[in-house]
Amino acid sequence: MKLPYDDVHLIADPLYGYLRITLSRAGEIAEADVIDNPWVQRLKRIHQLQSSWWVFPTAEHSRFAHSLGAMHLAGRLARAGVPDARRGRAGHAVPAAGRRDLAAGRLLHDLGHGPFSHFCDEE
Repeated sequence: MKLPYDDVHLIADPLYGYLRITLSRAGEIAEADVIDNPWVQRLKRIHQLQSSWWVFPTAEHSRFAHSLGAMHLAGRLARAGVPDARRGRAGHAVPAAGRRDLAAGRLLHDLGHGPFSHFCDEE
């Protein structure tokens, strides 16, 4: 008997409850594979708010946690669909393959950041 959480990992999140992380099936890459990649794992050591956490110690979260939240919100948006205001139509959910691509994109969007990277934005 297959249980509802056989194909997912759950990550507890203080804002969104449990984030569902899909596991790979034969021959495909899923969210868990991307998260387990060393390049994504290194985001755990980079502060999202750079040096702000020195002044505001409770404002401490990593680019990794930020990327998980972004992945979760992208998935919710893809499932809900975005209404077409120009035509007055209800939104249509994104197909499953597009949802996977969107989730992977959100997981990887901060991959190039290093510590204090936004201090150099003007340069």
